[in-house]
Amino acid sequence: MIRPVDLADNISKAPYADRVNQLQRRQPDTEQQTFHMQWLEKAAQEQNRPRKAEENERVRNDQQEGQSSAKEEQESEERREALREPEEEPPKDDILGNVVDMLA
Repeated sequence: MIRPVDLADNISKAPYADRVNQLQRRQPDTEQQTFHMQWLEKAAQEQNRPRKAEENERVRNDQQEGQSSAKEEQESEERREALREPEEEPPKDDILGNVVDMLA
């Protein structure tokens, strides 16, 4: 049997235990929100900071390389087209000759 003192002690601790449970359930959400807010803050600072000349140059070079590769690809396709042998058409006289032979 439970002693009255233990029962009273347990009942008095119930609100505190409930509060601890609530905090434990909300902790992952709170941590995620904190992380997200820090990440947004850092992203905003990165966006506002002036870029170094080296970074700007690297971005510019990447863009130029993209344009150069597209131009090179187009030129290589044109070269391939020029190297392709034209399809040979049979001589016109030969076609007519075959038709005449078939009719005869």
